[in-house]
Amino acid sequence: MAKKISPSFILLPATSTGKDLAPRLAIHLNTVVAAECTELEIRNDELIATRPAYAGKVLLKVKMKGNPKVATLRPNVFTAKEVTPPISPRVESLSFEKQVTRMTVKEFVTHGARKQDLTEAGVIVSGGRGMGGPENYKILEDLANVMGGVVGASRASVDAGWRPHSDQVGQTGRTVSPTLYIACGISGAIQHRVGMINSKVIVAINKDPEAPIFGFADYGIVGDVFEVVPALTQEMRKYFGKN
Repeated sequence: MAKKISPSFILLPATSTGKDLAPRLAIHLNTVVAAECTELEIRNDELIATRPAYAGKVLLKVKMKGNPKVATLRPNVFTAKEVTPPISPRVESLSFEKQVTRMTVKEFVTHGARKQDLTEAGVIVSGGRGMGGPENYKILEDLANVMGGVVGASRASVDAGWRPHSDQVGQTGRTVSPTLYIACGISGAIQHRVGMINSKVIVAINKDPEAPIFGFADYGIVGDVFEVVPALTQEMRKYFGKN
């Protein structure tokens, strides 16, 4: 299809499938590919892609030349804009036969109950270094359960072994865009900010009034998370009628 319509850009999601397909396309089309992009800019028919490197410690701006330009985009980083395009998009149908393979999937086995995916949650309650230890995440789980959300974590708490990597929000973790993001005991380093800045409403709870997260949070509560969170949970139970 790419050879047929000669597109200038081919954009895929940075999912397991997209990250597998993109470089294969680039090889067959003898072109370039940029992976895990967090920002794109078109300038003079060149695509300038911003992507993380060195475990998210730096952001690279990569200038892509040639056609087509292939890129994978991090989920939940690019928000849909309500703009009417100048032309109507054309939908192309693809038909192909399944390749003959010697590998057969026999079954899928899940371990335990599957919780709501972090990237799809409408409410996320995240904890950082200020939680003090893994046992203290119980208060965050209580608040998340009352509000129908899930628990997230900063890189510091994941590195400390307090939460699994699947809960990590940030440049080297998951990129999320919930309706409500409650950050508890999280300072707000740039790596964490990149992963949750697209949240519609950000509430920060931190006892340090100088914490960077207060600079971009919609609402800030300067206080002890071990006092504020249980009080908030109690009020949410009243609000949702879950006393």
